[in-house]
This record gives sequence, structure tokens and C-alpha cells, in this order.
Amino acid sequence: MNGYLAYGAMQMARGAFVRLEHAKGVLFRVRDGELWITQEGDRRDYYVKSGESFRLDRDGVTLACALRASHVSLSSPTTAAL
Repeated sequence: MNGYLAYGAMQMARGAFVRLEHAKGVLFRVRDGELWITQEGDRRDYYVKSGESFRLDRDGVTLACALRASHVSLSSPTTAAL
């Protein structure tokens, strides 16, 4: 076991977004496309492109927006990985 539970994959059209709340530890993997991710309380925004991953490092509201058509998977750490 790699320490993660998969939520699954999704296709996102350009301009589509995902809103998560209190999701610290969730991992975004961009299989194809580009995402812009912003987390509540973080002054930085994150650009994640094909082949890259980004793990949320805080709770609060997170928004992820597809900058172009994207194929993205989400997974969450298991309790043992925390």
C-alpha cells in the first residue's frame, strides 16, 4: 500500500473548477493538462502541469481551476500515512 486512497480521476474542461474544504493532504495529479490551485490562507498560487503533482498542505477552502482541458486524479493519505 502506498499510503494513499484514490478518489478517482476526472476530466476537466477548460475553465472548470473543483472546490474542496478541509482537505489537507489531498494529492492532485495532473495526467494531462494544466491546473491553477489556490489554498485559503496561502499567499501563493500553484501552477501544476502534465506529469506533476501537488499535495494540499493546509485545511480551509481550496480551488483548482483547469487552464485547459485536463485529466486529473485526486487521492487522500490514509491514516497510517499521516
